[in-house]
Amino acid sequence: MDIFERQKEESEEAYTAFLYFRELDRNKRNVKNAFAAFTKAHKIEAKNVPLEWHKWSENYRWKERAEARDIYLDEQINQFNIKSQLNELIRFRQKSQVFADLLSTTGHKLISKLSARLDILDVEEIGVDQIAGLLRAATAISQLGKDSMAEALALDEIIQSISDEEVPQQENKIEEWGMVVAGGTQYEYEDE
Repeated sequence: MDIFERQKEESEEAYTAFLYFRELDRNKRNVKNAFAAFTKAHKIEAKNVPLEWHKWSENYRWKERAEARDIYLDEQINQFNIKSQLNELIRFRQKSQVFADLLSTTGHKLISKLSARLDILDVEEIGVDQIAGLLRAATAISQLGKDSMAEALALDEIIQSISDEEVPQQENKIEEWGMVVAGGTQYEYEDE
């Protein structure tokens, strides 16, 4: 039994009075305000706090119990927030994985196509500068994909460090030249 729940020796009336005390804002929590909330809720007209309320407050350690419940609720809220943030981080990581796969796929595909095109290219058709520019672009896209993958893997470590749960892994894998699976779509490349 938690300290903020009804105690064995505590009467129903005393516990009800405690509940009014416990539910007050932390900075307004006192016996007088608790009694005022009680009288208002029960439409009772009374000016003075009964002596028994003061005794109950002291005997049943209302302040200590209310603070214990505050701490408990704060911990529950904190756990909920951590789980929510962790779930957001996991979703972001999964999206990063897919983005990394797509970027790597695009870069590898462009490099493969350019490589194949170079074998049959007539020098008159395209300038060397254009080929070099396309290769730089393909390499940059491929590198961006690798960087995104590294970020996704770093997120795995962060998620693992703040969670007891196993990090869900994407089935998407990048292979250097060959088959790349990105977002469930398979692409095959010729390894030349």
